[in-house]
Amino acid sequence: MRSLDNLPPANEKLRTELTHLWKTEGIAMLQANMRTLDASYYAQMENQNPHRLIRALEIMLTHGKNPAHFQTGLSQERPFEIMYVGIDMPREHLYRRINLRVEQMMENGLVDEARNLFPFKHLKSLQTVGYQELFRLF
Repeated sequence: MRSLDNLPPANEKLRTELTHLWKTEGIAMLQANMRTLDASYYAQMENQNPHRLIRALEIMLTHGKNPAHFQTGLSQERPFEIMYVGIDMPREHLYRRINLRVEQMMENGLVDEARNLFPFKHLKSLQTVGYQELFRLF
C-alpha cells in the first residue's frame, strides 16, 4: 500500500490551546495568526476551515515551517493492505429497508423531535438526512 506524505506528529497541548482560541475568539483570530506567520501559505491554503488552520498553525509553531514544507508529493510504502468492505444487495431490497426504517423513525416521534430542534436547524449536527427534509416542511 502506498500513501501520501507524513506530516509531523500532533502537538496535543498546542492543538488544545488553538482549539480553545478558535472557540472563544473565532476563526478570524486563527486566520490573522496564520497570515502573520506565513502570508503566502495562508493565501493558498484552505483558510476558511478552522481545523486546517489549527493544524497548519500547530505545525508552524512547533516546527517553524508550513505544512507544504513536509509535502514532497512522493508516495511512501505502508506496512499494511487495505481491505474494502461493502454491502451488496438488490436495489429493491435496499429501498424496502430504507422505507421501513423511515416509517419506524416517524412512528417513534421523529416529527416532534425535529419540530423541537427547529430553532437550532443551523447547527452542523442537524444538517443530516431526515432533519433537513422535515425542516423544509416546517
